[in-house]
Amino acid sequence: MNFLKFIIKTISGIWSNIFILSLSFILITISFYFSITQFNSLDPKIKHSYNYPQEARTTEKHPDFIKTGMHIKNFIEIDFNENKFEIDAIVWFQFNPNTVSIKTIENFSFDMGIIEKKDKPTVKILNKELFVQYNVRVKFKTRLNFSRFPLDDHKISIILKNEKISPANMILISRHSYLTTAPFLYTADWLKVNHHTRNGTLSSILDIDDKNKSNSYPCIFFTIDFTRTGIRKLLVLFMPLLLIFLLGLFSLLIKLKESISNISRLTIGSLNGLILLRFIIETLSPRVGYFTVIDIVYTTSLSCIFIVFLVEALCLVYIQKMKKRKLTIEKINLNIENLNIFRRFLFNLLLLIVSFSVYFSIYFN
Repeated sequence: MNFLKFIIKTISGIWSNIFILSLSFILITISFYFSITQFNSLDPKIKHSYNYPQEARTTEKHPDFIKTGMHIKNFIEIDFNENKFEIDAIVWFQFNPNTVSIKTIENFSFDMGIIEKKDKPTVKILNKELFVQYNVRVKFKTRLNFSRFPLDDHKISIILKNEKISPANMILISRHSYLTTAPFLYTADWLKVNHHTRNGTLSSILDIDDKNKSNSYPCIFFTIDFTRTGIRKLLVLFMPLLLIFLLGLFSLLIKLKESISNISRLTIGSLNGLILLRFIIETLSPRVGYFTVIDIVYTTSLSCIFIVFLVEALCLVYIQKMKKRKLTIEKINLNIENLNIFRRFLFNLLLLIVSFSVYFSIYFN
């Protein structure tokens, strides 16, 4: 029992508090640094087939290949939180005019998107093939995952498809160089870091029990990788949260005998500050039904400060009871000192809990 008291007293000393505070600072800083400097997107990938359909492989006639590309001139709207995007772009096709007609090509559309405007095609001949381009304005949505918000990176997938074409007859093909963007592309507070393309086929299953009842059509995935520019939103959300948490937590380092009123003000003020901060977080956060990084850290911080509030309240009640029992001053001082040791130990424990909540919410999301 004496050994246990010695251990608790040792890890509750002032140097232990400084060590835990420094360790937590380093852990949180490293977590943020690697999250900011490394691209990591959790956006789901759309399942599609890279292979030709069975009927194309069993016939002697191979499908016609249609080279497909896109040049994005501008993002008219780019809002990740609301999942709203609008682009001004040029879509082009290159194909053999002897086997493919322009009327077939012009039936292209976009998955999860609407073509707001499509100009008449511009046609020219390149290497005995037709090169057809359309100026389009497209509104679309994409599949996003905000689990790492506000440290999230994203992939915008613009899916061009042609449901009037059978993959057995025609295949849309693309490559990295077929997707280009304007040099001064407007992307708000996001930075384009990479882009890539994929081609394949998408299928609509009409009857789960009958695989023959399905529609397949060729498609191209034009994907652009975006990361956040700067750390403004990171500071706006995390700095007030961590400062309010530390403000409430530091009340555990104030000795009970010295200033009981200041302890109550700190804990109650921190609780009120965290509750008010939630309204700001809700305003800046995307509308999702799952927990994000900021939600996990906020919930952990609020829970810890609530524990601090309960502990401080119980300590004050205990002190009042000791005074009513008319204990000696030496006995009261000894009990208060034991309470102070426990509170310093709780300071270290709760600080580590929040620090590891930041680390694990970032790296295991």
